[in-house]
Amino acid sequence: MNQGPENPTMSKIEDQTHANNKPRHNCAQFFSDTLDAAKDPLPWKCMLYFIFISTPFSMFAYAWILSTFFAAVGTSFIPFIGYFFWWLWALSWRSLGRIELLAVRLCH
Repeated sequence: MNQGPENPTMSKIEDQTHANNKPRHNCAQFFSDTLDAAKDPLPWKCMLYFIFISTPFSMFAYAWILSTFFAAVGTSFIPFIGYFFWWLWALSWRSLGRIELLAVRLCH
């Protein structure tokens, strides 16, 4: 019977599932790695962005889009002025999206 090459992923899984394997990390090494990861400023910056910038901006954008949508529907009964308001509010919605795209670059 011809067997192909052994799957390295399966051999790792089998090694980890054997009962006689000892833990590979000691506690000091785990905490050292954790502290090194916590010193990286990018995840903290992203967390602060999502709490203090993205959430209030998203709530403002939701309220803005909802209110301008209802205002646009109300002004659409006035032929020329309604078209002008639809156009202005569509531009403002695009601007909100562009602001969000620029702000997301803080995390990259």
